[in-house]
Amino acid sequence: MEQNGLEPFGYGFICHDKWEDSYEVVEAEHGEIDGEIVEVKPETTKLMSPAGDRFSFRMDELYAFIAAGSEARLAALAGEA
Repeated sequence: MEQNGLEPFGYGFICHDKWEDSYEVVEAEHGEIDGEIVEVKPETTKLMSPAGDRFSFRMDELYAFIAAGSEARLAALAGEA
């Protein structure tokens, strides 16, 4: 696309998503020892989803882009006849 002067992300069919690490707080666990409530396990955080990114295509938007290009080409050919 860039070789043809088009910005790939300027259209709705190419997507790039990026996200950061996602954590969940795991609450402390308490227990009873000799009648006294004590912390058995401290509060921690758990990684639920690591950071990453992903490229994807929206096929319906890609088909619309292709159809518009085909229509423009047909119109140009019809004007040449």
